[in-house]
Amino acid sequence: MVGIPLQSQNFFIACYLISLFQGETILGHKIKAHTIKHCYSAALLLFKERSLMCPRRARVDYISLVYKAILQYEQVPNRRNMITDAMMHEIHKAATGVHPDSLPAVLKDWYSLARYSGFRRSEWCQKSQTDYQRITERLAGWEGPDSQALIFEDFVFYAEGERRIHDIRRVSVDDIVSVGVCWRNQKNGDNGQVIVYVRDLDRPDFCPVLASYNIAMRAYRLKVPKLEPVAVFLSNQGKRLFVTDKMVATSLQAAAMQAHNLKPEDPELKKWTSHSLRVTAACLLHRAKCSDSYIQTRLRWKSTSFLMYLRNTIYTAEAHTKALHLSTNNIPHIRLIGDNRQPPGPHDILWTAAAA
Repeated sequence: MVGIPLQSQNFFIACYLISLFQGETILGHKIKAHTIKHCYSAALLLFKERSLMCPRRARVDYISLVYKAILQYEQVPNRRNMITDAMMHEIHKAATGVHPDSLPAVLKDWYSLARYSGFRRSEWCQKSQTDYQRITERLAGWEGPDSQALIFEDFVFYAEGERRIHDIRRVSVDDIVSVGVCWRNQKNGDNGQVIVYVRDLDRPDFCPVLASYNIAMRAYRLKVPKLEPVAVFLSNQGKRLFVTDKMVATSLQAAAMQAHNLKPEDPELKKWTSHSLRVTAACLLHRAKCSDSYIQTRLRWKSTSFLMYLRNTIYTAEAHTKALHLSTNNIPHIRLIGDNRQPPGPHDILWTAAAA
């Protein structure tokens, strides 16, 4: 630390705070803001004990900026965590080699599609394994299928040239290039909206079109009635049941424990629920640097309320670090007046202690 400029010292410690927040620790646990403050205070104490200037006196105090961001993140009530990439790989691993109609395989398909669609809970899963929620329960006078969740006819598949495929059982899966999902009844009132998703040839394991194909073919195999929800699985007793939000929460929390080395009693686990799917879709588009208007349109928001999902995820923290990268080639040498170890060069900046 002694050999680098004060501003670089400050930035280095700020990066340390981010690493603590992300769980880059010996046990792999994320550190809370209160403990992080103690950690950086202890680090700054080392400077004081060696009679060095405190890095907090740098022109830009990145330590404060990062700490405030972490503190604000923790203060948002009932925040739901996104499904991380590591969790998706754990979910894929759990679905590998199992029966295609078993719960792990079913959830993997729906999560893959949800990364693109941003499902609301009522749009796909239920509160009960044996019954489904109906639109008439909350909207009198509704005409059409009464299932709140997606049904078979809400999926429309297309071949090259946007040619509609009327029966996917009669074509090869390789012929399917896109799928249109109809959102019959939405919270925003834009009923009947259709969003099209295209094939992901680079990542077939998490492709929304292949996931939709699996969902539709499963509906055929399990003989799901035409107007009932298609988020179903086959139990160990051979019975067709609906996927519930409790199953989703349990699945996501299990993946989080595996991916992020969390213990079953860790309170952080409660932040993964069925609502995490919508959070994930918003955060992934934001991570890809999509515009606010694009995110709003693709994920079916009428307002900019989705912005509350975008604050300070692990990925935005990484982007923050990258955006604020400092190279010693770009920073003038900063030293105090009175430091006579070497004569000042043409690019040196001489600061007094008060100015620093």
